[in-house]
Amino acid sequence: MQEGADAAEWLSPVDAIARSPGVVLVIGRSDCGKTTWIHSATKALFRLGISAIAIVDADLGQSTFGPPTTVGLYCATDSDNFDDDAERGIFHAAAFVGSITPLRHLLQTLTACHRLVDRAKRSGAAIIMVDTSGLISGSAGFQLKWRKVELLAPRHVVALQEEAELEPLLSVIGADSELAIHRRTVPSDIRPRSPAERTAYRNHRFSMYFNDAQAHTLQLESIICLSPPYPRRSWSISMPPVLSPTILQSLSADELSGCLVGLNTATNTTLGLGVVEGLDHPGQALKVWTPLHDLSKVRLVQFSDLRPALPSFSQDRPNASQQ
Repeated sequence: MQEGADAAEWLSPVDAIARSPGVVLVIGRSDCGKTTWIHSATKALFRLGISAIAIVDADLGQSTFGPPTTVGLYCATDSDNFDDDAERGIFHAAAFVGSITPLRHLLQTLTACHRLVDRAKRSGAAIIMVDTSGLISGSAGFQLKWRKVELLAPRHVVALQEEAELEPLLSVIGADSELAIHRRTVPSDIRPRSPAERTAYRNHRFSMYFNDAQAHTLQLESIICLSPPYPRRSWSISMPPVLSPTILQSLSADELSGCLVGLNTATNTTLGLGVVEGLDHPGQALKVWTPLHDLSKVRLVQFSDLRPALPSFSQDRPNASQQ
């Protein structure tokens, strides 16, 4: 990555951020160095003696903090464990979006970002770094980033661009005198990852998250199951927003098995993710594999249209308690 004078120039916004802390939104295309910049800037802030730093990871398909399909929150307190925590995907809260891209999930992505930035503020974070997806082109990319600026009210925007691809957006948000925009050129040594590499990374992160998963059963009478915003066309029936027990019982085992779900509280706070195995006979309980130990607060089960590429869960793993 950048060295010497180039590194100092690339990270020069750090001084302004330290002087005027708040939300820092980092934007740019895929594989332009957004995550690298945030990690390097966080370490630089540590060296300046600033420790109340949070990272909101909204790169749904290539997340560092939190499993894919979620917006994750990591509260950084010192540099000693930072790299190791990033490598292991440690996170302190997450909001399930249910997609590896914000396309067709713009509302869910924006809501998740807002909730976790608000949570970071309430936790006492002085600086909140927001890592974003590479969706910047077209109307969807423009609107997503613009509305994110409106919703999160960042103090700083760090714009990483090769030429002038972000200038249409920056010309709009730049009218805000309270917003500092820091333009930086994408480093020449940034190597774009191939689709295969991105898929492999995502599958690895899913495998890490579900490594210690156990089987749990959730009684249908105690939960509300929600269909994906855009249900898969292969499902045999039309999916209403709320999936009643009757609808779930009408789905085949192949339609249910392997579905990724968000396990949320009654107020839609994500406790964790699960993978559906199916309905327990005689179809009154939903069986899910999840690393969560306690599912007693799960009230909303948000289905997605994803089936993670995971090794089959071992049948000799112990079943956990019923909820």
